[in-house]
Amino acid sequence: MHAQNYLIFVLLAIIILFFDKITKYTNFYDYPDKKRKIHNKPVSKLGGIIVFLIGLNIFFYEFLNGEWNLKFFFLLIVTYISIAFLSIIDDYKQVSPNVRLLLNASILFLFFSINIDFSIDNLNFTSLSKSINLNQGNIFFSVLCVLLLSNAINLADGFNGNSISHLIFWYLILYNINIINNYFHMLNLILLILILIYNLKNKTFIGNNGTAAVGFFISVLIINNYNNNFITSVELIFLIFLIPGMDMLRVFLIRIYNNKNPFISDNQHLHHFIIKAYSKKVVLPIYLSISFTPFISTYVLNEKYYLYLLIFYIFIYILIIYFLKNKIKNV
Repeated sequence: MHAQNYLIFVLLAIIILFFDKITKYTNFYDYPDKKRKIHNKPVSKLGGIIVFLIGLNIFFYEFLNGEWNLKFFFLLIVTYISIAFLSIIDDYKQVSPNVRLLLNASILFLFFSINIDFSIDNLNFTSLSKSINLNQGNIFFSVLCVLLLSNAINLADGFNGNSISHLIFWYLILYNINIINNYFHMLNLILLILILIYNLKNKTFIGNNGTAAVGFFISVLIINNYNNNFITSVELIFLIFLIPGMDMLRVFLIRIYNNKNPFISDNQHLHHFIIKAYSKKVVLPIYLSISFTPFISTYVLNEKYYLYLLIFYIFIYILIIYFLKNKIKNV
């Protein structure tokens, strides 16, 4: 590790030690409204700042280990901070979803336009032995991917532990066995597990600032791995994010069909259906089992079957939604 990494870890330690005092001083709470936010008392959203700092530390670590040049790293950090700052304002003042989307898209478009070599140029479908060149659409596609992932995480964040558990899972996927032999990654994992515990105990939420941070830095790491051929299959990326992505797509289509703003919250998500069909106690294990299984299945199948695996799990997701809806009707 480098001095910058140690400094950020020290800052994280200070935030955790004075967690309640910092939250109170900044008034960074999620207040219940007895409608969608049904928690009994104000809950700290400082968990999102901790997640943001973990992502920042990862970016510094990659840069200091020679992964990126100075120009790219500077623009990356400016973009990351800009997105986080906008989300913090949203957590305080509730910015219009349309305005937030437009601003985030503009920030991302500028980032990928300047760093055009980092954008996604080709879609490699290993199952079909086919590659699609995006040509001039590479910047728009890259921006869209980051926005979609951020929104998918935001929608999954409606139940304690869900988004952070996914972050831990994705982190493990991206760094694989290297985490075990690396103190830097182990410390990050410990911090994420600590925030997960805080979240499960209703001591903190990660808020919009946390989900935006996760969406951006996981996207950057995925694109980096893809461009460097550590991830060679588009199908594999779909399998990693399949369930949060499918749930987002389904909810958006339902809202649009009902002439509603697709970015206005409701209770039609997968975790809501599990709660109504069973109980809150089983939501996390059921959701995570459904979400993690598609990727775990790739360990037992050759990549030439990934497209069939993808189609299979899309079908399974549809069946699960159908089953849960029927069960809710009969409860």
